Amino acid sequence: MLQALLVLVWHVPHGTELGSSIVLPLLVTLAYAFVWADAQEAEQSEHSVWERFLERAWAVIVIDFISGEITSAGWVYSLSSETLQIIGGFLAFGLSVLIIFADASATIDDDVTVWTVVPRGFMRSMAVTLNGRTLIRALALFALELLILAGTSAIYDALHRLPETARFFWAAVPLSTVTAVPLAALLVLVYGDAKLALANSDTL
Repeated sequence: MLQALLVLVWHVPHGTELGSSIVLPLLVTLAYAFVWADAQEAEQSEHSVWERFLERAWAVIVIDFISGEITSAGWVYSLSSETLQIIGGFLAFGLSVLIIFADASATIDDDVTVWTVVPRGFMRSMAVTLNGRTLIRALALFALELLILAGTSAIYDALHRLPETARFFWAAVPLSTVTAVPLAALLVLVYGDAKLALANSDTL
């Protein structure tokens, strides 16, 4: 709703990008916090979940912006006709896979401070992903993200008769919003399982 107001009603310049950079990470953080709380054996109070959301949302916004830029670069360069750019695109995709759990880590990990939550999110994502079983899961999750991105591109191409602003909005926002919560739920559960497995092996 907020994204629609920004773009279609108030006509805010770059409203779709602005909304996606803020609204979607907030939605994802909320999904991480509540799904993780529900997955715990000890009951978590709703107040503590909302407190976690308010404390960590900014970090997820930062991480998702960085991750999104890396994935977008991978998408663009991998479609290039230049060999070096194609290689760069696949390297960007590889990095995207390694940091796919960074925002989940930033939301649910407790032993962090305001200064360390973002870098530790990236480092812990890499640590758990460099495990054979988790790497396969991370690749599957990243493939889902690429499928959503491909769907966005297909919708954009199909809406060629609409004005550019509306075309970009309807291509990007509905699909990403609908898929954000279930994908976030799956991702945080996979991260939690991978983190536990790594802790049990005394490598974290």
